[in-house]
Amino acid sequence: MSESKEFKTSDIYFAGLIVAKGNKLVRADKDQDGRKSKTVFVFSLPEEDLMTMKSEFFSGQANVNATQYMYALKSLKSLCFV
Repeated sequence: MSESKEFKTSDIYFAGLIVAKGNKLVRADKDQDGRKSKTVFVFSLPEEDLMTMKSEFFSGQANVNATQYMYALKSLKSLCFV
C-alpha cells in the first residue's frame, strides 16, 4: 500500500464520493477570496486510491451506495455554513 498524501478539493460532489467510499475527512478549511468564502475539503489518501476515484468519478463510472453518498453530501454541505 502506498503512502497517504494530503489532498484538497473544493468540489463537494467529488468530496462526497471520497467520504461515501469510506474515507475520513481530515478537515474543512475556509478559503477567503475577497468577499466570497469557499470551503476546501482535506483528505489523507494513498495516491493510487485518489487516482482511481478521480478516474471513476470524472468518467461517470464510480459506484457508491446512494444513501451513503446522500449523507456524505449533507454532512459536507453543513460544513460550508459554519
